[in-house]
Amino acid sequence: MYGKDRKKIKPVICYHVDTLPLPDMRPVATITHDKLDWYGFDENRKNGNNSQ
Repeated sequence: MYGKDRKKIKPVICYHVDTLPLPDMRPVATITHDKLDWYGFDENRKNGNNSQ
């Protein structure tokens, strides 16, 4: 019984650890995109649509 309970707990801990970096990485990616957009490297330019 102890071995089965241990198997159930292990994936929960891994899932928790795997999801922790995501909230931290998302704002960093957003800030990076905002900075690139500010300097003129926006997605429209990357796609070939020069809106300036």
